[in-house]
Amino acid sequence: MIINYVVVCFAIVLNGGLVAGDDETDDKDKIQGEWSLVSMETSGRKMDEEAIKKSKLEVKNNEWVSTANGRELTRTYKLDSSKSPKQIDLVSKQEDKKVTWLAIYKIDGDALTFCWPAPGAERPKELKIGDRIGVAVYKRVTKK
Repeated sequence: MIINYVVVCFAIVLNGGLVAGDDETDDKDKIQGEWSLVSMETSGRKMDEEAIKKSKLEVKNNEWVSTANGRELTRTYKLDSSKSPKQIDLVSKQEDKKVTWLAIYKIDGDALTFCWPAPGAERPKELKIGDRIGVAVYKRVTKK
């Protein structure tokens, strides 16, 4: 059950920002590309190393595509870098119903930290793990 929750949450998660003073265009440019998962924790439970190795995120244009345990989920996203912490809304369709995840994010160099609540919950106020709140850290994949 917890593994399913983590997989679903992972697939629904992620987005990025940069340093203070950046606008949405800069953040949208900075978030583009491939990201590998470094760590993920939801409600006090850490994702195991094997699952982390098989997980990734690709942000291309307006799409947020996350892969966890061989399952790929595609969402659209919208950033609001004027807020503190910076906000991201991820939107997906589940059984012909639109689902919006109200999350927050931070980009620091080649690291992306993403924090999201359970479906239907309020947006987190800080990048911190909590009851039914997850945090994922990604590292930008560099091409050789």
